[in-house]
Amino acid sequence: MLILNKIRSTIILAGCLSAWICQATPPAENHWKPAFPGAAKLAPLDGLTPQEEAFSVLDADGMTLGWVFRTDRLNPPVKGHISQIACLVSLSTNASIRNIKVLEHMETPLYFSKLRNDFFTQFKELPADTALPQLDTVTGATHSSTAIVRDVLEGIKRLIELPAVKARINSIKNPANPKP
Repeated sequence: MLILNKIRSTIILAGCLSAWICQATPPAENHWKPAFPGAAKLAPLDGLTPQEEAFSVLDADGMTLGWVFRTDRLNPPVKGHISQIACLVSLSTNASIRNIKVLEHMETPLYFSKLRNDFFTQFKELPADTALPQLDTVTGATHSSTAIVRDVLEGIKRLIELPAVKARINSIKNPANPKP
C-alpha cells in the first residue's frame, strides 16, 4: 500500500510539474516592449501545439499591435552548430519584422561573437508574408547565422499561418475588406 501511495504521489507531482512547464511563459518585457511603443501586455496566441508558444502584443485597449515568439518555442526546431539558438522575433501587424534579439545560445563564443548588429538589422522591416530576399550569413559563424535565418523564417511562416494572425494581417493590408 505504501508503494502504491508513493507511485500515486509521484504521478500527481509529475502531472502538476508538466502542467506548470507547459504554461505559456511570456518573454521579459524589456525584450519585446521596445519594438512596440504603446504596448501594454502580451496574450498567448491560440492554434499552436501544446509545446509551442507565441504571443499577441496588445495596447491598453486590447488592440493587437503585433506578435512575438521565441524561435526555440515554435516548430520546426532548427539547430545551430551546437544546439538551437533562442531568438525573440517581433512582427508587426503589417507582417514586417520589427526586431530580432538573441536570448540564449550554446554556440562557441568565439564564432558566435562574429554575429554583429548588421547581421540582425538585415531582417528589420522585411515583409514576412512574401518571398524574402536572400539573407546574408556570417563567414566564421556560418552554422549559427544560417540557423538563425532558417529559424526566424520558419517561425514566421508558422506564425502567419495561424487564423488570428492571418486575419489581422489581411485586415491591415486590405482595409476596404477587413476580415474579422
